[in-house]
Amino acid sequence: MFDEKDKKIAAESEACRLFDAQVADYLEGEDRPVVLAHAKECAFCGVLLADLQGLMVQSQEMPLVDPPARVWANIRATLAAEGVLREQGTLWERWFSRLTLFGSPAAVGALAALVVLAVGLSVSRNVVGPRPAAVKPAPIATQETVALPAISSEDNALARTMAELESSYRVRKVSFEQAVQATYDRGLDSLNASIQECRDSVQREPDNSLAREYLLAAYEQKAQVLTAALEYDGCA
Repeated sequence: MFDEKDKKIAAESEACRLFDAQVADYLEGEDRPVVLAHAKECAFCGVLLADLQGLMVQSQEMPLVDPPARVWANIRATLAAEGVLREQGTLWERWFSRLTLFGSPAAVGALAALVVLAVGLSVSRNVVGPRPAAVKPAPIATQETVALPAISSEDNALARTMAELESSYRVRKVSFEQAVQATYDRGLDSLNASIQECRDSVQREPDNSLAREYLLAAYEQKAQVLTAALEYDGCA
């Protein structure tokens, strides 16, 4: 009797191991009849298969969200340093080519404002050139004068334009399902963190063109996410 029980347990364990080895192929669409047959016989493996299939269905229904802007910026900087990436066209041309991808007039208007402000952000210091030094005694450093420089008016205008998109998004997201809303919110939280990091870098080094380009890229990514959310129709 004991030997028969041991043989049964060993057979069930072997079947579970075979199920575990082939379930991934089955979920990817390959023909694995052993998986289905064992799922009907083993309660644990049957529940596991049902859970995995449910996760696959839910993942297909969720919208895609780009990684944080700093990830793309770091990848682009690395590829550019290695000579793999050579972006063609001016900043104006790249931005206006992206504007044509959005069908909403409101979104295009907001992004067009972003273009004007962003170009002002990136070129204003280079166009004006260095200012001649004024002939006057240097001020005495105090706690107030050594504080971080304020964000420029262009940065603030860019942030205000983005705030308008965010305001529209907050009204729109009320109609989203909780899972969709949570996905967009997580993506925006990550982008907000990236934007704050970039703004801090620009404050510390106002003449750092790379930091300003990263800030511009972060705003661009956020605008794309917000626009996608505003145009989301609730269909997977």
